[in-house]
Amino acid sequence: MRLAVLVLLALIVFLQLRASGFGRHLSDDREVEVVVVPSLPGQVGIPAAVTAKGPKTKGYLNGFRPVNESRVAIITFTTEQKSYLHMSLRNHQRYANKHGYDFIVDFDQHAERGLMWHKFEMVERLIDGGQHDWIWWMDFDTLITNMTMKLTDVIADAIKETPDPDAIDWIFTPDCWELNAGSFITRASPRAKPFINATIAYHEANATYEQQLSEQDCIRDVIRGGVFANHVKFVSQATINAFPKEIKCWDQEKRPWRKGMFAIHFAGAWAHLEGEDDATGLLMRQYIDDVVGDDDP
Repeated sequence: MRLAVLVLLALIVFLQLRASGFGRHLSDDREVEVVVVPSLPGQVGIPAAVTAKGPKTKGYLNGFRPVNESRVAIITFTTEQKSYLHMSLRNHQRYANKHGYDFIVDFDQHAERGLMWHKFEMVERLIDGGQHDWIWWMDFDTLITNMTMKLTDVIADAIKETPDPDAIDWIFTPDCWELNAGSFITRASPRAKPFINATIAYHEANATYEQQLSEQDCIRDVIRGGVFANHVKFVSQATINAFPKEIKCWDQEKRPWRKGMFAIHFAGAWAHLEGEDDATGLLMRQYIDDVVGDDDP
């Protein structure tokens, strides 16, 4: 039943994209070809790469300009007053300013499925806006801890070892579990939207009162289904989602955050600092002075 839902949704969304003209023209009217990945028996192929046809120009489809020239957005949201509100906002904004990225914050959410589903609404909004090539989602309980590092370099390193770098739309990390969705990177292309729709459809088909499913649970299970295997890349947790030594939920490399790493995530701090009413704020104040390269006045 779950596989059938994923297959049907992938087919519907793919047909919608083709009907809408996605993948047919660049901004300068160059024709392009949508290449469909062959599927396993019983699965549906989905767009895997877009290849230009005709004379070379400077036009690019959103999400497919050279990575080092990509327009980047860092996004998050918060709906509560927190002790670390200013620290988190300032940290992300200063990093974005340093590298010419956009930093976008929502302070309200209206996702019917629950608070954390709003991240998908933000991602879709930016894809539809057509102003970016890559999107970095970060939970609000994070800090960027090495401001000398460019996100575009991290993306390039993540996709360069894959058989087809242009096929990768999603970059995730594990933690001590199979997936942690508190920090991930998305190609800002309409081709990334079938994955979102499949995740929502999976939740609708499988979540019950007795079996609550978070957006992270659903992302994990959609990836397990294999339909999007060629479009998802996992990198080590330390790459964009390191946990501090106080939060002992690391991936197989078992590397807690150390100074010089790109980002730190205080995921579930409340569960690891028992008796501390403001565990995330306490840890963020502890680690903020270890940020590398924050040399703005």
